[in-house]
Amino acid sequence: MGPVVVIIAPNLKRRPYKFYLSLENSICKDYMTEKLWNALNHSVVPIVLGGGDYANTLPEGSYIDASSNGPKALAALMKTLDEDESRYAEYFWWKERFSASVLSEEEHAERHCALCERLHRDDSHQVMEDLEKWWEKEGRCTQIRF
Repeated sequence: MGPVVVIIAPNLKRRPYKFYLSLENSICKDYMTEKLWNALNHSVVPIVLGGGDYANTLPEGSYIDASSNGPKALAALMKTLDEDESRYAEYFWWKERFSASVLSEEEHAERHCALCERLHRDDSHQVMEDLEKWWEKEGRCTQIRF
């Protein structure tokens, strides 16, 4: 499998990419950027750094965790995979049985509406007096200092 031409962000020129850095500026529990899904959908190996539970969400062996072994080991792995097409292709084993897709704006809106309907129907609820405090200050997010 050679390099694929992919546009993940509209401001990028069409070029062959094998890897996509999917790095979060904050480490937030349960959050993964949509760019990760774009990379998977375009047959590019995502290199992830964030608070999402990648191991239980993504197919095993479909991504590289940037926090695993440090920058030198990451660079060495990327170089090895770039030079070894068969090892690189192993990151796409899952495409034979699964697919990755990104929701359109309309699909996002439909899902949000369905969520609101369920929340209003449910008799049990929990009130968050300060949503920002709950989300950012009570251990859900950690800022990364570059």
